[in-house]
Amino acid sequence: MNDNSIMRSGYAFLVIISLLLYLLLRAERSGGDHKSLALLIDSDCRLSLSSEDCFAKGLKFPFARAETYDLQLVSGVSDQLSEALLRHKLEIIAAAKATPPEETYKAFSVAPGIGPKRAETLYQYFSLTSD
Repeated sequence: MNDNSIMRSGYAFLVIISLLLYLLLRAERSGGDHKSLALLIDSDCRLSLSSEDCFAKGLKFPFARAETYDLQLVSGVSDQLSEALLRHKLEIIAAAKATPPEETYKAFSVAPGIGPKRAETLYQYFSLTSD
């Protein structure tokens, strides 16, 4: 190893450590709840986590990114139901934007075969916000 590669490695290491310290300090300032650190890193799984990873961490997966496989991870969602949800994806997202926050889950009811109970279940797993 030459001096340049050692310096670059050291610099990369310092950047990574600085980022981790920053995230830990933000988590500490938000009440000391270290679970919030995971939310700071990937709130609502928007960055790169799979639906399985999001669900395992108790986070919502963005409905806009959902495919058949992601929908079928939810108990009670069949091939037919997942296809209906995907066919009506844009309408569901538009309906979510048009409803008050406390009733956002009802947007899933746009798809045929989705009643209030199943809409609530889906909303536990999928985020309908675009941010």
